[in-house]
Amino acid sequence: MKPQFSGTFSGPVPGPHSRTGKMGAMSGEVTVILLLALSGFLLGGAYSLWKTTRPLAIALAVCGVLAAGGAIVWWL
Repeated sequence: MKPQFSGTFSGPVPGPHSRTGKMGAMSGEVTVILLLALSGFLLGGAYSLWKTTRPLAIALAVCGVLAAGGAIVWWL
């Protein structure tokens, strides 16, 4: 016999995918590729903005370098 509802929420109901979610975990290689792609977009944006808006270009370049560094650290 199932217990009656007590009026409080005690959390999600466990199911076949309750531990990892429906999508599962993302592999490390995919993370590295996505971080490298993000760094490429950020560095490309910094290059294109360099002549018009230098402070924004510097901020994008810093973020691009951080993304590339994160990809390298994640890869190792």
